[in-house]
Amino acid sequence: EQARVAQPPCVEPRPKNKHRRPRSEPSKLTKSHKSVRKDKNTGERKVTSEPRKIVSRSKVAVASGSVSPIQPTLAVLPSSPLASHKPAGLRPEEERTINLLRSTIYRQEQRLQQTEEVQIPGLLRQAKTHLAAGDRKTALHVMARKKKLETQVDAWKGAVFTMETQIL
Repeated sequence: EQARVAQPPCVEPRPKNKHRRPRSEPSKLTKSHKSVRKDKNTGERKVTSEPRKIVSRSKVAVASGSVSPIQPTLAVLPSSPLASHKPAGLRPEEERTINLLRSTIYRQEQRLQQTEEVQIPGLLRQAKTHLAAGDRKTALHVMARKKKLETQVDAWKGAVFTMETQIL
């Protein structure tokens, strides 16, 4: 007697690749195409059936030449002398940018003036009054705030300088 490997009756053997479709099933990406052709030698008509890949309409239109894939957008070719010509004066975007920079510089200078002429001297007066009253700790806190304002003023001056450079 030969020894048999027993398999349970409900289990079927698995295919090697479960994602692979059988060859007899037509592909979803192909479509049967029938065409009538004339034989060159005999002149008889033959009906043939060929599988053909399904392609989206846009690709078919481009392949057939009815629609060009790249539409020319320039009225003047880039190699012509008219393409390299730049208009005289400023373009509207450049004017808007320069006006925006000028208004920002004006606001920053107003802020600088307020800080340098009003806030910093006011903090110095506060620190002196606290020191005269004998409250040294509060006077030091006020001087620390003054120092922070001075560092901000330096940063604002740098920003104004950068914006003025951009205008040029």
